[in-house]
Amino acid sequence: MSAALVFAMPKPRALARGVMEGFILFFIFSFLYVFEAFGHPPQKIDITQSDKTINIVVTHNVKDPATHYIKLIEVVLNGKKIIDQEFSLQTANFQKATYSIPDLKKGDILEVDADCNQFGDLKEKIKIE
Repeated sequence: MSAALVFAMPKPRALARGVMEGFILFFIFSFLYVFEAFGHPPQKIDITQSDKTINIVVTHNVKDPATHYIKLIEVVLNGKKIIDQEFSLQTANFQKATYSIPDLKKGDILEVDADCNQFGDLKEKIKIE
């Protein structure tokens, strides 16, 4: 009967490997949870254009927009940075910005990058019609 128990028990090396794999997975998921708890990138960027004016709405759902907010909106026109606006708070679950761009014309490529003050960013690109 003792021989059957020997075969049922895992080998020490396999047991140690299983414990180590479990520890590594626990560490990875804990690390990811901490980042998500403290910050996350914006969920969505909506860009609308009317003549030479662009309206940007960055969706960023947060519990406390006074401490967790979109800190920067960057606008790039045809590969050249033209706007770099910093914010110190967010008044709702979104950040809005409106810009007049005198050089805007049909066929231009407009890129918007929105950065969270705690973690992550999101980029969106449109072609001006």
